[in-house]
Amino acid sequence: MSVLPVHIEDVTAVTDLDADIPLEKLVSENDEAGYDAEHTEGVVFKLREPKATALVFPSGKIVCTGSKSIQQAKIAIDQVVERIGQLGVVVPDDPEITIEKIVAAFRMTAPFELEKVAELLEGAEYDPEKIEGVVYRTTEPKSEFLILKKGKIICTGSNSIKEIQSSVKSLKEKLNKVGIKTDFVEE
Repeated sequence: MSVLPVHIEDVTAVTDLDADIPLEKLVSENDEAGYDAEHTEGVVFKLREPKATALVFPSGKIVCTGSKSIQQAKIAIDQVVERIGQLGVVVPDDPEITIEKIVAAFRMTAPFELEKVAELLEGAEYDPEKIEGVVYRTTEPKSEFLILKKGKIICTGSNSIKEIQSSVKSLKEKLNKVGIKTDFVEE
């Protein structure tokens, strides 16, 4: 398999408009926006299409999460920026959007014996009283994995599809090297 298909669970993207955002006005003119000044610093936008949640700070920083692709995250931020612009705030035509984190899931061909994975995979952490999975971190490329008993692996910490593919392939090779034979389920 040359290209590992990536099932994205969540994308976190950010932009900074470097502008003062009138939060109360933003909420009063947008049904999808909510604001509780006592409990949060920003306005929460619950977008329906694409489905995502954006947090807009008074400084102009926007953090978007919940989308299922990089493209959807960018579309969601663009929609929020457009609505801010409709308030009379000067916003860039094409704001720079940075992908901070992608969470992806993979299914493997066999279930994992978590105790065995934790024992054989150097640096793995397993505390079944806290979480029902093995946590494993890599530095090159930087990723964090949650290895679950039924053969699912969740990867986070990467900010590109290529990095995720590289990280997960590397994890599979490490598992195979220590005697835990597994492969990806192609969907």
